[in-house]
Amino acid sequence: MFGVVALQGALVATSAILAALLFGGIQGLSLFSGGFSIVLPSLWFAWFLNRAPATSQAFAWLVGEFGKLGMAVVLLVLLASAWPEMSWPAAVAGLMVASMSLFLAPLLLVYQERRRNERRLMSRLRDFS
Repeated sequence: MFGVVALQGALVATSAILAALLFGGIQGLSLFSGGFSIVLPSLWFAWFLNRAPATSQAFAWLVGEFGKLGMAVVLLVLLASAWPEMSWPAAVAGLMVASMSLFLAPLLLVYQERRRNERRLMSRLRDFS
């Protein structure tokens, strides 16, 4: 789960740097801020699920999702009140990058599983030689 959040953060940071280079610093920082208003609650959600006992994973998932959504809304409200010059189109683009990066998560999980299998195979081959 933490790998998915790291992927979210990396894509938001990369797209923010690209936006800053193409459109200017305010747009890049706005995209970064909007994206990380999703990434930070996702990080909390991953930590919360990791701590939950196996017997109550479904309940923890539900509570965690509501907490994550609430934290994202609070972060966006704080961001809007603290930084009135923020570019909302860029912030919404950051929200979209962070949210849509979850569609890449299965690819990350397949890649990680393939790497684990390759390492396991290499260690077994070393045992034979």
